[in-house]
Amino acid sequence: MSTPTGPAGPNPDPQAGASGYPGGQQYPPAGQYQPGGQYPPAGQYPPAGEPYPQGQQYPAPGQPYPAPGQGYPPPGGVPGAPFGAPPPPPARAKKSPVVYVLIGVLVLAIIGVGIFLFVREGKTETTRAAVGACIEVKSASATDADTAQIDCNDPKAVYVVTETGGSDISCDRSEAAYTEGTTSDDPTDKVCLRLNLKAGECFDPGATDFDAPTKVDCASASAATDFKVLEVITDSADENRCPDETTQVLPIEKRNIVYCFGDV
Repeated sequence: MSTPTGPAGPNPDPQAGASGYPGGQQYPPAGQYQPGGQYPPAGQYPPAGEPYPQGQQYPAPGQPYPAPGQGYPPPGGVPGAPFGAPPPPPARAKKSPVVYVLIGVLVLAIIGVGIFLFVREGKTETTRAAVGACIEVKSASATDADTAQIDCNDPKAVYVVTETGGSDISCDRSEAAYTEGTTSDDPTDKVCLRLNLKAGECFDPGATDFDAPTKVDCASASAATDFKVLEVITDSADENRCPDETTQVLPIEKRNIVYCFGDV
């Protein structure tokens, strides 16, 4: 069965029980995506001796962090924001979280595909892909996904392979993980994927959670739904190096990469 996997956040939950979940809760049922990483990104920790704001949540895997200088809301969250979540940038409240959630959703969409393809074909085009190869997501749903290798210069190539292996590898918390095998904790094949985007490109994250992102012409891009890639830093995951006009960042610490996004 295909399942989403990824490394745990950098700071273990001090209230976690033996199960690894808060308060000794049980692991989620097989085939369900378990968000994590509810800790602040680098540079966002409170000063020494000061507690974290009560009730404040931090981004789940694949969700954006506020650009440097924006910070998090005061205790209790922002009025109208659910569960004390940090506010999106002005004029982008309806679209800011979507693109980043999609990375995690793609992992969820692949659940159920792995064991079918593993039994029928052994390896798929995705699990045969080498590091640096690009992947097209033709379709995705809660129970199925159709992916294929494609030329990285093709506009349909929205993901690039960063690591391949089996149960011995772990993807960054901001990456998608495509796994195939008979058990979720011991996959036969595993592929880590990150967004295949370059500075100057614009893309649409999709109308629904299961729509793969698509690259669009910046001249016709929608300010209400689309993003522009301002810079992709490939020698550091430090979001403070993003341009001043950056509104959202997506650091991939394991690959030493950070995406800097802005308005179209």
